[in-house]
Amino acid sequence: TLLLATVCDPSDGTALLPGVDAEKKSVRLEALAELNGRIRALAVGTPGARLADLHAHFLGHGADADPEDRWYWRRSPLEPNAIGASEVRRAWLDALESDDA
Repeated sequence: TLLLATVCDPSDGTALLPGVDAEKKSVRLEALAELNGRIRALAVGTPGARLADLHAHFLGHGADADPEDRWYWRRSPLEPNAIGASEVRRAWLDALESDDA
């Protein structure tokens, strides 16, 4: 079994990462979308592969969420906090237990 995971967007689609860039410049989400599209295609086209779609699972729990609903570390909003780490585990286990392979 090969477990593939997409890459999260801590900006929640806003392209802004408060606390990471003091100038509040937007990040380019097109590259992230392209990467995740390739990961999803690889998972579909590879026998025995499973997809943990962390990007979809984490949406709504990043920079745009209320502080108590964020799954990212306050000091480094690119890194999952304890809840976020548990959610990565959950997404991996769900993918491994899925009948979609």
